[in-house]
Amino acid sequence: MKNILITGGSGLVGKHLTAWLTQRGYQVAWLSRNPDKGSSIKTYFWDVEAEKLDPAAIEFSDAIVHLAGAGIADKPWSAKRKQEIVDSRVKSTELIINQLKRSGKLPEVVIAASAIGYYGTTTSSHVFTETDPPGTDFLATTTRLWEEATNKFRDLGIKTIQYRLGMVLDAKEGALPKMALPVKYGLGAALGTGRQFVPWIHIHDLCNLMVAGLEQNLPDGVYNAVAPDQNTNGELMKMIASVLHRPYFLPPVPGLIMKLIMGEMSALVLEGSAVSANKVLQTGFQFSFAELKVALENLLVVRP
Repeated sequence: MKNILITGGSGLVGKHLTAWLTQRGYQVAWLSRNPDKGSSIKTYFWDVEAEKLDPAAIEFSDAIVHLAGAGIADKPWSAKRKQEIVDSRVKSTELIINQLKRSGKLPEVVIAASAIGYYGTTTSSHVFTETDPPGTDFLATTTRLWEEATNKFRDLGIKTIQYRLGMVLDAKEGALPKMALPVKYGLGAALGTGRQFVPWIHIHDLCNLMVAGLEQNLPDGVYNAVAPDQNTNGELMKMIASVLHRPYFLPPVPGLIMKLIMGEMSALVLEGSAVSANKVLQTGFQFSFAELKVALENLLVVRP
């Protein structure tokens, strides 16, 4: 297995994973609506809305890493935006599958992104595992439809590994820099009750886990891509302040204010339950950043 095709390659996870794979000697290509012939990364054309995908991309790929999907928190959740979020995941998957059916070549494995939103945006004492049923809210329905579409890779006889991602921690992109910014000015505070869990994973561990899916004999199936440490929003914000050596004294931001600002999307930050990493650990995978403090120190502390 030498050639890896990535969808969503220009996103946070895609960029890091591309660098990791390239360093390990893989040939990496992206699918893009605007292929850049001058780029150091090979790109093939696709247009999900127009249902077009360059057949050469399939011929290239020994494995596919499918990360594409409109950002959940990029825009307010209007009815139109909700449909875009669903379609970007489901229709992109269907486009790849349809092209595979027309092709004489199938990849050895598909690594597909999913999300812990599958379990629903709810706060409870229950620790969710891969065997739990999906929730019923918008994010849960979106993720269920996403996984149902991804399951069709298996119908073609392709080994498929689905990773339900928690919040991906990175120093420069994603949620962490946004959360750390007010803390740096001494304005850090929990959101809502602060008791909602925030399942997370360090970008290093996520890339390593995806490489494990490509290189090791991980069984076909669904895995929670979250660190073993279980932390609430309040604990996370307090730990950010501690790592940055900033004061942390403000009361939590009332949930009502977050709902007024974010609308339905506020559930992303106001709700959350713990998610188990046991299935990943049972494969023998070792986290480099299993504890929140260690992860935050690695990402937030500037070293000379």
